[in-house]
Amino acid sequence: MIWLFRQRIWPLSLCLYRHVKLPNKYPNKIHSKGLTLLFDRYKLVRSITNLLPIKREPIMLSIHTIDRALESRDYDRLLRDLGQNGLVMPLPLRLQLAESPAGAKGLGLRRLVELTFGPTALSRQLVENLIRLQTPEGAILDAAGRPSCLLMSAFVAGLGRVLRDHGTRLCDHLAVVQLAYDRALACLAAMQHENALFSGPQDRDEQDRLLTSAFIGYLLIDAPGFAAVCRGHALLSALEDCLEMALPDSCQLISMARLARLTPVEAAASQSHQDDRVLMAV
Repeated sequence: MIWLFRQRIWPLSLCLYRHVKLPNKYPNKIHSKGLTLLFDRYKLVRSITNLLPIKREPIMLSIHTIDRALESRDYDRLLRDLGQNGLVMPLPLRLQLAESPAGAKGLGLRRLVELTFGPTALSRQLVENLIRLQTPEGAILDAAGRPSCLLMSAFVAGLGRVLRDHGTRLCDHLAVVQLAYDRALACLAAMQHENALFSGPQDRDEQDRLLTSAFIGYLLIDAPGFAAVCRGHALLSALEDCLEMALPDSCQLISMARLARLTPVEAAASQSHQDDRVLMAV
């Protein structure tokens, strides 16, 4: 039955058969009452089918799909596709990132650099758009006009990946991108607490702050200059101290942040131990 409701054509065919059947003596005239019933019934069934969950198959992100999502300003869809292509992004954080173009553009730029071997027209456009969103102090503001460490982390992730992978090919734009990156890092460090954790304007309790800090650590722990400016080692230590009380989403991000900071040999040695701690938290 659910499968039938998901098919968008059968309600029209059924209503057409039952209510727009022309009288035999008027073969060339349209039954107006039946036509009205047709559209009323079809709109009702269509509204019901729109409420049913329809499973979307994950798509492989390409330069074209990123460009199309940004051009249509469908930022939530781009973030959702990034999550289906390997970026760990819990739903509460995805909703916050979708409130501003900086979130989707920063993370989209990060993925775009991974797909290309050098600067492209789209990557240059994204860099310029991100720098325009930055305040003179280096902050990225949310929809309410407040500095958001979550949006700044997406900004830093995008520009940091450009500087790391395409920095030698930026030529005249290198100084501008580097300055914007350094200002964003300094502003992000200013939002750290004494215990090295971050706190966003929408974080309501300790678990929200832990989730935000774990995502920033997972996203930026290997970004250029982050460990020095934002006390990366202290951040990882604070996150590991909170691992036992953390929720499953935070546990996953903390474990992946720690693995991203380790050397390949150390990461392989500690992988099973980290998985055990995550399963215990779940």
